[in-house]
Amino acid sequence: MAPRTKERNSVHRAVKTFLGQLEDSTRRAYLQKLDYFRVWLRVRDVAAAAQSLRRMGPGEATRTVEEFRSHLARTMAPGSVNTYLAAIRSMLRAMGRYGLITWRLDVPGLPTETYRDTRGPGCDVVMAMLEHAAKRDDAKGARDLAILRLLYDLALRRCEVCRLDYADVDLVTASVAVLGKKRRERVWVELPKQTCAALALWINARGEHHGPLFLSLAHNAPRRRLQGVDVYRLVRGYGAALGRKVTPHGLRHTAVTRGLELSAGNIRAVQEYARHARPDTTTIYDDRRHGLGSGVAAAVAADMRIPA
Repeated sequence: MAPRTKERNSVHRAVKTFLGQLEDSTRRAYLQKLDYFRVWLRVRDVAAAAQSLRRMGPGEATRTVEEFRSHLARTMAPGSVNTYLAAIRSMLRAMGRYGLITWRLDVPGLPTETYRDTRGPGCDVVMAMLEHAAKRDDAKGARDLAILRLLYDLALRRCEVCRLDYADVDLVTASVAVLGKKRRERVWVELPKQTCAALALWINARGEHHGPLFLSLAHNAPRRRLQGVDVYRLVRGYGAALGRKVTPHGLRHTAVTRGLELSAGNIRAVQEYARHARPDTTTIYDDRRHGLGSGVAAAVAADMRIPA
């Protein structure tokens, strides 16, 4: 085998192994971003993009990715740009682990302001969405109500909802096994009675058989597991019916903020409820809930006495 062919095959195997070890949602996101990069680089596939960076070496590769960053920054927000850089860096780290390169990409992300608004749509909007779903007397209404309840009552992420199987729900003990973000094992979470009732209603319509808990209900189409984009569209649809722009994560924001209010700011309890890896993430919600910055501004303004 020619050296160039052997080299190309090694890089192809490395990229395939790297992507194969990722979770499904992460793999899809990375593939989309890496494919955009390879189109910009004008090569045939993602493996060819990796091979191009490898041949460039650290200096030329850094300059190339910085140019790509500038290209993205013309039309994308900093946070979005950084997700593309993260995909490229992660692929190159994998190539380093496999002995294909000996350097690391030194391209920092763009400065971002995280958690601009952690309040979400508010409890009134969430209640109206739940009532809208509950008014339906068909399987879609039962399914949608159960999904909305899980997103809000348990503050689940949409990926956590989509991963649920029928076997993950125990109506007898009123609990559900959740596979959290970046977790390898499921954790049993107690269901509030309202959430349990909504799930029971959906399971009655769905049937007690194994497989994905939440299925598509399109006519003349095979049943399949709901994907994140399906849940996103579902929530957006119920919000649009109220004239509001609502996302699945917005429901989570509202739930966490409300949890802090009802628990009198018990950071530890709400951290466990929201399954935040770090308490400082929960603290961000608490700071926004109290509006601490506005309170300081009001005090400073009130302290300024106008001379008589």
